[in-house]
Amino acid sequence: MENKIDNKIDQLLKQVNKDALLEKPSHDFTAKIMKRVHETPALTPTVQYTPLISKKTGIIIALLIVGCLGYVWLNNPSDLGWLPKVAFDKISIPSFFEQFKQLNISKTMIYALSFLGGMLLIQITWLKINHDKKWHN
Repeated sequence: MENKIDNKIDQLLKQVNKDALLEKPSHDFTAKIMKRVHETPALTPTVQYTPLISKKTGIIIALLIVGCLGYVWLNNPSDLGWLPKVAFDKISIPSFFEQFKQLNISKTMIYALSFLGGMLLIQITWLKINHDKKWHN
């Protein structure tokens, strides 16, 4: 019984498909589309790349660095000035970390700093993803 109904539905669908005419585009369809494409203005990028440091500023910074290095090189390099007066023997890595053992920090401050660090990592990640989406789309 079910097979007869399926056959009737199949025959009906075949007849409907046979009677249905395919729409054909007009003879100048492609020309009209191309004309509209050429008429639309070209899209300009909404965000244009601008460097953080301009060329002028980069050149000034480079000249300052070269000038400082040139000054040090041209002056008497044997005259170290205040450098020998620094007591490097008193500066040591273990004694530096020993000072942190004496530091008393409350648990609330530790939680606040941990939360701040976590939120900072999330924000940097989120900003990086949004920046990449903006420039790569």
